[in-house]
Amino acid sequence: MSVYAVRCFTGKEIEVKEMLKYTLEKQQYHVVKAIHAFETFTQMFRGKDTARKEMKSAVPGYIFVETNDHLPLMRKELWHLIKSIPKVCQIFRNEIPEEEMDHFFEMCDVEPDIEVRLNHDTQTEEQKIAAEQEALHQANVKGEQVETDITETTVDQVHNLQEQAKGDCALKRMIGRCKAYIQRKKETFVFPFSLFHETRDRVDPNKQMTVQELTDGNFIIPQLVKTLKMEVTLQ
Repeated sequence: MSVYAVRCFTGKEIEVKEMLKYTLEKQQYHVVKAIHAFETFTQMFRGKDTARKEMKSAVPGYIFVETNDHLPLMRKELWHLIKSIPKVCQIFRNEIPEEEMDHFFEMCDVEPDIEVRLNHDTQTEEQKIAAEQEALHQANVKGEQVETDITETTVDQVHNLQEQAKGDCALKRMIGRCKAYIQRKKETFVFPFSLFHETRDRVDPNKQMTVQELTDGNFIIPQLVKTLKMEVTLQ
């Protein structure tokens, strides 16, 4: 067995894999044992019973061709077959050492992600400051004292937790995979399935909530952040 790396357009890994697979079958070329694109997906929940899946590769820009034979250099006919596939950029003819490939297979993270977003628009920093100033003004008019605090967004909380995660490698990996950002004026959160399962077991241990209830952004995002905070506190 030998494994060779093929560089292709980023985001087109699965497409290139399928085109190469089709070409090999059409040519009845049986030297290739498998083609690896390390497929995974992001499932986008919007507080509904169903969710769209967006397929992607866990190794952007590469696929790996595994052959039945063991040769230090890729066969020329195989090189030409791969070269004929659109969106292939470069073919590495030297085989990848077996120990390196075994380690790579073990370390490659193909765990799916979930994406959810808050239902309401997120205030800009200017809007938050204006709201704080308005609260101060109203308090002064009424002769009251008020404590002001600009609420920390989910994005801020996740970024802070990523900085706080220290010794635990598994925790750092989990938090490192979480992404929080503003998209179309809404706070959007991307997180691994394992974090979702851990949170679901905590908030709905008897599995009584519907998918729509459980994946509503306004409900699940604060719960996911709470799970992360609990993990960071316990480290």
